[in-house]
Parts: sequence; C-alpha cells; structure tokens
Amino acid sequence: TVAIDAFPEDISLMVDSDWLSLAALIPAIEAGVDVTINPVETPTSELTYRSFGEGFIITGYTGGKTGVILPSAIDGKPVLAVDKDALSGLIYCDLPNSITTLMDGALTNCPDLRWLYGGEGIVDASRYAVEGTAWAKDQYIVSLGSVLLAYQTSASQIDLDGQYPIIGDEAFRDLNTVRYINMQGVTTIG
Repeated sequence: TVAIDAFPEDISLMVDSDWLSLAALIPAIEAGVDVTINPVETPTSELTYRSFGEGFIITGYTGGKTGVILPSAIDGKPVLAVDKDALSGLIYCDLPNSITTLMDGALTNCPDLRWLYGGEGIVDASRYAVEGTAWAKDQYIVSLGSVLLAYQTSASQIDLDGQYPIIGDEAFRDLNTVRYINMQGVTTIG
C-alpha cells in the first residue's frame, strides 16, 4: 500500500518524504497496488471559465500540468460543465459531482488520459466528450455518472439492467453484431 499525503498541481506526489511523479506510480497502480491520494483542487487562477446557467462552464486550463482536479464551485457558484476543447494533454482528471454536462470534445485532446474520476452528476454527455482518450479505449462500457457514453461488444445481446438511465449520443455506434438491447430503466436517449 502506498499512502500519498499530497497531490500538488504539478502531479508530483509526496511518498515517504520523496517527491515522485504520477507516471512513476503507473506500473504499481496497474499491478493492483493500493494507492491513497488526498487531492488538492486545481487553483481557479489556472482555469478559464464563463457563465453557464446558474453557474460556470470550464473553457480552458492554463496551468500546463498533466492533471487537474476541477473545483465544484467558483466564487460560490457551481461548476456545471466542461466546454469543447477545454482540457488537453492530461493523464489525470477529477470531475466534481456538480458537473452535469460534458460537451463533445471536452477531453478528446487528452489521448494519454488514463484516469478519469468523479462526474457522478453528469446527465448530458456523449461518447465524443471522451473519444480518443486512453481511458475510453481501455473499457468495454464507458460511462460517467448515470450516462452510458459508449458500449463495445461483439455479443448479439446487451442487457443494461437499469444501470444507465441516460444513453448518450451514439453510445451503440459500430455494434454490428448486436440484435437486442434490454433498455429497461432508460429514461433518456441522446
């Protein structure tokens, strides 16, 4: 077990009084070593944003690091969305549960993105928000919050069993072998 007491914005980690890059931990994490990270939010001074409904939409990241932990609020108003092309070059992204919308292309400029966390509040997103990321390529079922973004299978039948009430745009694209999908519990498509 590796316990990490700090998670600075430069994605360096303090482990037993030694600074270690996140990249150095990738083999250990992939090998199943338990890692505890106590996150520190990315400063709002490193984010660009604009008004969006009753809160804000993140429109860019200027910090130049390979990881971000987006804040749930800025100036007391919730962060509700991530805009197209807002984030690029990341390998780690933690989305607050206040985010309800991921615009198409929000993370597609992050081909090396391996860790995407949070986002339990997302109700509006499509596969195009994360398409091309290593995170999305490594999974058969790609979902954030209650939204199914993409489903990859060679089976002839899919049983969603009420797990995903929201199906994102083109979630079932390129499923040539599927003949039946149990959509029980689905309330919104596209």
